[in-house]
Amino acid sequence: MDEQNEASRRVYAKYQYPHADMDDIYEVLSEHTEIPVDWNEVKAYEIQLERDVLTANKEMLEIFQYAKAQGKRVVATSDMYLSAKLLGEFLEENGFLVRQSGDKFTTYVKFSPMTYSLEQKENVLKKKLEVAKLLAKEYVPLVREAVRNESDRLYIPSGNYELFEAALVYYALVEKCRINVSRDCSKYEIKTVDGGYFTAEVFFDAKQSDTDYKPTLELPSYYSCGSMWRIPEKYPSVSSWSIDTRYCSRQGAWQNNKTKDYEYLYEFLKGEIKDNQASEDKFKRLRERRFITEDNHVNIMMYKGVAEDLFDKLPSLSEEFKKKFADYALESAMLEAKNYPPQMQDLIVSWNTNGFVGNVVALMVMDILYGDGTFKALTEEEKVTSQLIMFSDILPE
Repeated sequence: MDEQNEASRRVYAKYQYPHADMDDIYEVLSEHTEIPVDWNEVKAYEIQLERDVLTANKEMLEIFQYAKAQGKRVVATSDMYLSAKLLGEFLEENGFLVRQSGDKFTTYVKFSPMTYSLEQKENVLKKKLEVAKLLAKEYVPLVREAVRNESDRLYIPSGNYELFEAALVYYALVEKCRINVSRDCSKYEIKTVDGGYFTAEVFFDAKQSDTDYKPTLELPSYYSCGSMWRIPEKYPSVSSWSIDTRYCSRQGAWQNNKTKDYEYLYEFLKGEIKDNQASEDKFKRLRERRFITEDNHVNIMMYKGVAEDLFDKLPSLSEEFKKKFADYALESAMLEAKNYPPQMQDLIVSWNTNGFVGNVVALMVMDILYGDGTFKALTEEEKVTSQLIMFSDILPE
């Protein structure tokens, strides 16, 4: 630590930098240590070690996200001694930076815009409301008809078949109504050295750019989390699909939707765990999520069979129907893409067009169906399993 402090004093005196990097520290170490070693070799070993273990501090990340969600001002400090050059190499090796000609870099990470136009946002929502009305009238009946004979393979705690229909309508809207556009998005797929494979996004709090625009809509929250799939390796016949919205009472979003919840429930159904001290933690967890009641009744919707077999029964939206709004979906996607740098625009056009009928439109359709009495209002118990289906080879008795 003395050598590190000495190195920091030197770089501050010379460059006014707050602390030393690894090269500075090893320079001081080589001067003050009599151990006969090759310090360049030691430094190379430490750098490789950093490459292998450098990761986000999950606990601090959760604290950061919580503080931001509470509207707190967050100040980040660090004693990071890796140089910008080294960190750049790590990012390049893991696909977050892509080298260009002239020793320059670009990135295919999606950074959300720092500003937004409320007028543009409302115009898109108005069109989505129009599309939702069309879907509720013309597409929803087709979905309901496709799954009207599933009672013998189904467990619904309240016995309300509409709960099952509503879940499948929602699934069909977000998964069966996509508008495909021809864009090669393979360059946005980041492959890390440890086997990760994903599209990366960074979100910022955005400020309204057109502050003189007067809002014309008063709409509810269209927040959603999902589609969430949980597939336990331990039990191949078990899986679950869910989307959390204001139509459910589940808390904690994806962080609280754990694969083990469905493992525990399956073990309960098989009689492999009992409500005793040996399984106390498992029953506690199931009751916390309200997946079972205090008197041990299963409180979520279950389907006997494979998820794909059920979802394959749902009709896709016809191309003729898609033509009613496909042009506007593409137009609004291209307008949104202008808020991003050129290398990101193919991704934005693809995602926004493909997902024009997505969670927002699905929630709008739910509002119509529950608002006009097509579906009865949900009870508090039904909200536990609204838009959640567990798949299994057995059902509760």
